[in-house]
Amino acid sequence: KDFEEFYTSTEEVDWDRYLEIGVVKNSAAVDSSRLHEFAETIDSLRSSHKWTKCDLLEAFSKLLPNFMHKETGKTLDNRM
Repeated sequence: KDFEEFYTSTEEVDWDRYLEIGVVKNSAAVDSSRLHEFAETIDSLRSSHKWTKCDLLEAFSKLLPNFMHKETGKTLDNRM
């Protein structure tokens, strides 16, 4: 693919801030308890020096309810 799109038709994108990337503009709606839980989870994973992709996907899904991951079986390294 020539490019990736990570925004929806209802979001505003600033295409002028950077030369080759757009920035999605969102209001800062933060659930501090979810953010705190996410940070604790990531800290715990880092302290254990062991985590899986599933662990990270679960953490992000709890923090971002609309987060959707599409498993393709490929990593960025596989695609380069």
